[in-house]
Amino acid sequence: MTLLALIAFLSPSAPGPAASHRQVEVSLECTQPDSVADRILLRAQAVGGWLSNRDDHSVSVRIPTDSLESFSRWTWTLAKRVDYSLSVQDLSERISDLKVSIASRDTLLRAYVALLDSSNSSYQLRDVERLGANLAVEVGNLRGELGRELSRARWADLTVRVGQLGGPTSTLPRPSPFDWINQTGLQPLRQESP
Repeated sequence: MTLLALIAFLSPSAPGPAASHRQVEVSLECTQPDSVADRILLRAQAVGGWLSNRDDHSVSVRIPTDSLESFSRWTWTLAKRVDYSLSVQDLSERISDLKVSIASRDTLLRAYVALLDSSNSSYQLRDVERLGANLAVEVGNLRGELGRELSRARWADLTVRVGQLGGPTSTLPRPSPFDWINQTGLQPLRQESP
C-alpha cells in the first residue's frame, strides 16, 4: 500500500464517533461545605473517578465522560445551585490528524528499514539509520500525544465550588467590586458642556 493510499484510507471520510473533552463547573451554597465536598469525592470514586484538586472552597474530580451528566445533576441535589457551566472541546479532528501522521511516518520508517536491508554502502547506511532513529522518536512522541488526547476524551473534569449558605460572607465568587460603575447614573457627566 502506498503512502497516499494509506493516508486516504485513514482520513475520516465518514463522520466517526465524536471525541470531546468536557469540563463542568458547578457552584453550590450549603450549610456544611466540607460534608458536601466529601460526598462528591465518594461518589466520584464510586463511578471510577478520582480527586484532582481540593481546597477550602472547591473540589475537582475526574470522572468517566459517560457519567458526567448524571453526576453533575446529582450535585444539584446536594445544595442550592448557584451557577453551572459546561465547556466542550472537540478532539475528533486532532485525533484523526495524529492517526494519519503516525501511519505516514510508520510507512516511511518501514521504507527506511527496507533500504537498510538492501543497501551495501556504509555511508548510506549511517544516514538512513540516523533518519530512521529520528523518525522512530517522532513516531513515539506522536503516539504519546495520541494517548493523551484519547485519555482526555475518556475522562471529564468536574469542579464544584462550595460556599457557606447563610454565613456572614459567602465564599463563592461575587460580582466585580466595580459593578457599582454600571449602576451609577453617569449620563450627566457624558453631556457636552456649552
